[in-house]
Amino acid sequence: SARIRATRGSARPGRRRVGLSTHVQGLSSDRKRVEVFFHASGEVYLAPSDEGETLVACLYWADALPEGSNNEQRVLKTLRSVAALHDRCGEIVFTTPVLGAGPLGISLRNPVSDPVVLVGDASGAPDPVTGEGMSLALLSARPLADALASGDPRAYIPERRRLGGNAGWLSRWILRTSRHRIVAERIIGSLAKHPDLFSKLMEVGSGVRRPRDLGLVDLFRLVS
Repeated sequence: SARIRATRGSARPGRRRVGLSTHVQGLSSDRKRVEVFFHASGEVYLAPSDEGETLVACLYWADALPEGSNNEQRVLKTLRSVAALHDRCGEIVFTTPVLGAGPLGISLRNPVSDPVVLVGDASGAPDPVTGEGMSLALLSARPLADALASGDPRAYIPERRRLGGNAGWLSRWILRTSRHRIVAERIIGSLAKHPDLFSKLMEVGSGVRRPRDLGLVDLFRLVS
């Protein structure tokens, strides 16, 4: 899919983000939900896996990737830099290779080139900070099915662009906010107090609403 994307043209973010993912044992994690922690240059995601393993995904700004002779050392250094994980890191053992990905957050100008139609991450994916990749892929399936049923695959393009644009808008908004700790903490507090506002943001990310549906009152509530 990467080769096809290259031939169709893609837009990459100005400041690149990269990710490392692996499975480990020896790290205490919540077995019922995905946990997200912030570190100095990005986020750490922990998700329960089989046989007591934990899926670890570390995201970074590419120019702030931690030093280390290999990616295992980088992941360990990142985990140990998160204060909330100090008491949860035991003798960590890597059970799968550390995989890298980047740049994160790629949009595709044209997902259709007869007879090829790109779907899922191959058709462009928002930065994983939103957790919207799977949602975007599923939401895109219906307009693609409708386009194929109509005999005009290119009818899929505008709806896929709309859905991808919304998810991309939300990821860029989160990343810009996260660069300013005081602002980010205030917004997180506001979203906790106003769950309806949180739902509205999620609806923008999933394409149910448009970014312009967030009015001045909503923006005031975010920072108040």
